[in-house]
Amino acid sequence: MENTTNNKPALKIMGNNEFIEEVIKKASIEELYWLHGLLSGIIGTRTQQIAQTGTTTVSPPTTSPAGATVLVEEMLTVTTTETYTVLFATQSGNSRKVAKMLEAKANENNIAVNVLDIADFPPHQIKKEKNLIIICSTQGEGDPPLSAEEFYAYIHSNKVGKLDHLQYAVLALGDKSYVNFCKTGKDIDNRLHALGAKRIISRADCDVNFKPTAEKWINELISTLIEKNNRPQVSSATTYATSSKSTAAEVRNIDIFTREQPGTLVVSDIIHLNGRGSTKDTLHVELIDEKQQIIYQPGDSLGIYFRNASSLVDDILSYLKIDSKEMIIYQNVQLSVRECLEQKTELTLLNREFLGKLAEVARKEELNTIINDNAKLSEFIYGRDVLDVLQEFKVKLKAQQLVDMLYPIQPRLYSIASSPLYQEGEVHLTIGKLQYQFNGRPKTGMCSGFVANDLKGGDVITAFVHENESFRLPSDEAPIIMIGQGTGIAPYRAFMQDIEANGRHNKTWLFFGNPHFTTDFLYQTDWQQWYKKKLLTRIDLAWSRDQSEKIYVQHRLRQKAREVFEWIDDGAHIYLCGGKKMGKDVQDTLLNIIQEAKNISNDQAKEYLKNIKRQHRYHEDLY
Repeated sequence: MENTTNNKPALKIMGNNEFIEEVIKKASIEELYWLHGLLSGIIGTRTQQIAQTGTTTVSPPTTSPAGATVLVEEMLTVTTTETYTVLFATQSGNSRKVAKMLEAKANENNIAVNVLDIADFPPHQIKKEKNLIIICSTQGEGDPPLSAEEFYAYIHSNKVGKLDHLQYAVLALGDKSYVNFCKTGKDIDNRLHALGAKRIISRADCDVNFKPTAEKWINELISTLIEKNNRPQVSSATTYATSSKSTAAEVRNIDIFTREQPGTLVVSDIIHLNGRGSTKDTLHVELIDEKQQIIYQPGDSLGIYFRNASSLVDDILSYLKIDSKEMIIYQNVQLSVRECLEQKTELTLLNREFLGKLAEVARKEELNTIINDNAKLSEFIYGRDVLDVLQEFKVKLKAQQLVDMLYPIQPRLYSIASSPLYQEGEVHLTIGKLQYQFNGRPKTGMCSGFVANDLKGGDVITAFVHENESFRLPSDEAPIIMIGQGTGIAPYRAFMQDIEANGRHNKTWLFFGNPHFTTDFLYQTDWQQWYKKKLLTRIDLAWSRDQSEKIYVQHRLRQKAREVFEWIDDGAHIYLCGGKKMGKDVQDTLLNIIQEAKNISNDQAKEYLKNIKRQHRYHEDLY
């Protein structure tokens, strides 16, 4: 909303601090937005003054006869420019990092911004906003982040009306390996434009390595706003701080173990968790940080860089009749085609961009038909790799042609199964080895196969921490309900280690599912010990194949409906980790539990669950 001395909410702040606090308590949401934006502008001005004078000394405020401080008077009398509301919608924290990058750049240039989690922004407030900047990620196959569901639904409803008064900008974050790349950001951008809002600058779409695109977009946005406000720009070459690590990072190198600058870990042990006869192969991987530089929290993931299987590379080179020693250039580096295919390029995650290049070179119209239909594209790329497509369409390529089409290899993310307070200097992972057949060819997940087949004790891997700020233990001692299947148990092991290490007293309840009790109860001894120590309050297990009728975690929730609702109504945080289908089934079950427990309609139950999400008590890590 626009803030000037001639157009501000009628909020009168005078007197001592206690009075100010009382006024703030009674302020409307619009007045609080105005205050937040105004303070951001003042802070930006003060920060710039400090930078110019080289001093950080702040004189104590003087008091007027009426008891009001000079600072408060300054708040009421300073002439300000427009304030820009910045909303970030994130699941893992990347959009929040970009929002903080934007905030830092705006403050340097004395542009007032009000940065908010989109979950904390009442959707109807958009009718009153004049300047809105949205930084939004996309989950999986095109879903909005949990925090953005309500906003996304509202702007796509008929409640919002025309937004001719609004000017906006959108930055979308996504992953090109998914069919619906940056879909949520694109949808929001297109919908706001359709409602009459005016773009400040065009949308930019960021891939997993989001920082370069985000920085370019931020610089363009700031330049546009500066020109609009007719002010000189401080600098266009800003170094952005994107880390939000704990204070423990201050004594270490916080630039290590990021995607931009990964670190190295030593393999200590790899243990097969499943019993004999299991259809699954789940690995417990223990990694050591010999330099004690890694910083993470329970709920985070570890990104692992891997080598593609030599057997797949051999098959591709053999089919194309390419000499493995032939030299090519990939990303401005000369290397052998074998080295490139094993270490640099993605061979198993197909996307629209690769198929488009292949269709153009090979002149295969059938590929264009697939590319232009999202449903067909999703079905086609599932289970296929580069060799499948080359053989299926009988495409022959030269070495340089092939690598020019291929996307850079993408690290795989795995939930961390340890707490740094409990396992100091170590990182534990729970990895399910992916194995399947496609068109008669046996296949293994590239990264899980690399860990299972190629790594041994003493080997060194390259990795980074992927922060997941939306999947954290509560800051207080609220009850927690942990719901997971298979390797989805990993973050809950980290949670319990952290609870034990910190001496916390949260009530804890685990719902866990897998095929068989005797072979698939992952970390059984750990859970039994936590239950014995009374750190784990309750545990309910669902073994889907131990009886004729399949039983899943949602069935166990249903069986304990009354107690589950009591925990939720008592302020419990709910965590879901596992497959997307499980996530949907569990949410549907929770809605039924709420509806029956409170004797309300389905719509009222949905509103009750929405309120839990607004309170940041509903956490998902689904894949």
